[in-house]
Amino acid sequence: MSLGASKRPFRLFRFLLQSVDPVHVGVGGYRLGRVDLPIARDPATNLPKLPGTGISGAARHYAALRYGKPQCAGQGSEEYGHCGDPECPICYTFGSLRSKKGEEEGATAGTVRIFDARILFFPVYSMLGPVWVTSPQTLRDFGLESVPDIGAGGKVQLLGSSGGESEIKVINFGWLVQEVGGRLEIESLDGDLQVKNLLREALGRIEKCTKHVFLVPDELFGTVVNSNLEVRTSVSIDPETGAAKEGALFTYEAIPRATFFWLDVVENDYRDYRGGFPRTDKKDDGNPLGIEWQSPIDVVTSGIEWFEYLGVGGMSTRGFGRLKKLACREVQV
Repeated sequence: MSLGASKRPFRLFRFLLQSVDPVHVGVGGYRLGRVDLPIARDPATNLPKLPGTGISGAARHYAALRYGKPQCAGQGSEEYGHCGDPECPICYTFGSLRSKKGEEEGATAGTVRIFDARILFFPVYSMLGPVWVTSPQTLRDFGLESVPDIGAGGKVQLLGSSGGESEIKVINFGWLVQEVGGRLEIESLDGDLQVKNLLREALGRIEKCTKHVFLVPDELFGTVVNSNLEVRTSVSIDPETGAAKEGALFTYEAIPRATFFWLDVVENDYRDYRGGFPRTDKKDDGNPLGIEWQSPIDVVTSGIEWFEYLGVGGMSTRGFGRLKKLACREVQV
């Protein structure tokens, strides 16, 4: 393929994910504060996030299992590293460190860029039951233009399709009580068609259990989110006594289940001009791989699909970490 000026050498894909379990992606080690093991946050907004490094590592590992290439997961096997085969879907997509132990000439860069997964809709308990909240800046970052500001002291708004005026006048988000005024309709927002379709997909999931999605001021969104994170306590058990070990109590926080995330993945197939991605479903020896692939984004998607079963982040053996892929759309840039 010729990389002419009229064609971009990359494609942007936006994933919509929903947490099936609480998700804990920690920052490493203990911290002074409300909990011993806090989750990763954006330093500018203090909002929880799922770092792209953790998502990329988990996606590579699960994709390697699905394609029958476990030696290409992580940093590769200790003796041989990654296979480095240009026909290998894992090494082609995520890159390779070396083809043999101690040899660096086989190292290649990956053809995808996986970014942080950010919160789109956050679940909160209220007097109406479970509701979800978002903010104007969150929707703008997601790709929806012309979202009006609410202001620090403004009333929260309902988000959804056309449905007339809401009868809800007051709503509580946990301990925080807010007045409700007006409705923001999706049809009134400017943005890429595929981005709006992703938003409708998320709202469609929410409407199966409740029709309440609220737009809160940007200044309030972080407070609502951080005040309603899940905090759990664990303790080590003394194997001799069967009781709790003294001094082994610790707490950790997690993003609750039913949180909606959005994730950007850029496919930059810089090798395509050399012959392109190995579009096949066979290994060199003729043995079939687990699934077919047509482009690097197919390999990434195959790994993300297994987040629903094997999870991402820490505490995965304690009921944490599962994420369900709801949709993926190519976004025009």
